[in-house]
Amino acid sequence: MSVNLPQPQRLYCWASPVTGLVLLLAGAVAPALAAETGGVISLRDAEIRMAPGLPTFVHRAVEDLRTVIAQRIGRQPETTPADTSDRTGTGPLIEVGLTPWQKVADSLPTADRSRAEAYVLTVEAAPGESGRPVISIAGRDEQGLKFGVIELIRRLRLEAGDVAVASPLRVVG
Repeated sequence: MSVNLPQPQRLYCWASPVTGLVLLLAGAVAPALAAETGGVISLRDAEIRMAPGLPTFVHRAVEDLRTVIAQRIGRQPETTPADTSDRTGTGPLIEVGLTPWQKVADSLPTADRSRAEAYVLTVEAAPGESGRPVISIAGRDEQGLKFGVIELIRRLRLEAGDVAVASPLRVVG
């Protein structure tokens, strides 16, 4: 007994030379537009600042972040003391635990304000006068900081020779 199966249909799409040129230009212009509008921020020259006195598990999460970045760009981002509020510099600044929870909690729904292990991850292309991209992780407690760093790692765009993150971005967890 033989079964006759339908033959797959062949679809042909003929594009005109003008369509091909438009598609070629769109492919070349789209990354430039994304970079110009702040669609992604490269972490190639990132600097990490951590609040003093954080527990070991937060330091381990930050070390995981540094390792992921180093695997793509060949070196770990610099970690600087958090004893300064100076945001001047050239590369993105990753702040872990430097933004007080009360500052970000005011904009959260009431249920998220007092929830244990809550965090807010914020990516801004160029806040303030410095023009320096800032990635801020605020946690209601130390566990929230750890989960905020893990969320940043999850949201990284890993590319050949670079690591980037979408901007603007605000994640409440």
